[in-house]
Amino acid sequence: MEITSPLNVVESVMFGLLVASAAGPLIRFLDRANERWLGGMRTRLEELGIQMPYFNVAMRWWWVAVVAVWVLLAYGLNMKPIAAVLAIFLVSLPGTALSYAAEVRRIRLRDQMVIACRVLASQLTAGPNITNGLREVVPGLSMPIKAEFQRMSEEHFRHGFTVQEVLTGFRDRMKIDAVSLFCNVMVACYQNGGDASVVVRKISESLEQLQRVELKKNTYTAAGRMQVGILAVFPLLFMGMMHLMDPKSVQLMLHSYYGQLALAVVMIMTYIAVRWTMKILEAID
Repeated sequence: MEITSPLNVVESVMFGLLVASAAGPLIRFLDRANERWLGGMRTRLEELGIQMPYFNVAMRWWWVAVVAVWVLLAYGLNMKPIAAVLAIFLVSLPGTALSYAAEVRRIRLRDQMVIACRVLASQLTAGPNITNGLREVVPGLSMPIKAEFQRMSEEHFRHGFTVQEVLTGFRDRMKIDAVSLFCNVMVACYQNGGDASVVVRKISESLEQLQRVELKKNTYTAAGRMQVGILAVFPLLFMGMMHLMDPKSVQLMLHSYYGQLALAVVMIMTYIAVRWTMKILEAID
């Protein structure tokens, strides 16, 4: 039975202390880098009502996963060109995912604003003024727009904010066309007077028009988006078919340096083509 010498124990302890002392600064560096890189998107999601309390922890583990994939491909499977390209793709994935989540939430809030205006118009027709209407409309709404109207009601009745301040804060926080239209018209109605129920009903009709316009634009670009998806997965499908017909050639490409380099170039060209096409579709929208 081998007995561990005191020197080995001391060396192990010293190595553990060295790793522990280096982990703290490294984690803080990663957190600062992630905040500079994705802090704007994180703030935007929080403005839209998506809380991200574990953002830093998730990003730390994401970097661990990126490094693990790179080490596995580069040294475990000896595929360094593909490992480098795939690592770049993985690094860019969190930003794309956060942008997609923000767009999905924006569309949901836009659609729910139409319903909120209808419910508010019905409430105002029954008699309450704007301030009471903002509170009484809350039970008839669904998340996430319900949380925003609940917040406006609490800001006014519990914290003493004026209606103008509440609506202006809602508008500046959301930065959504439908919300901006609602808040601007409601502030003008509150300041100048008038039949609030008629005004809100008109806002609802305007928001429905905006909704239809956006849906029509999305319909026009739906075919292009589907083609982009096909373009993105086509190299994988083509490689899969080649593997069924001639597996030896595919294995030779994967195990030779120049074959891996050619595959990495194809991956880069596909990525650039997809991003370029998406930028064009966004410009059309």
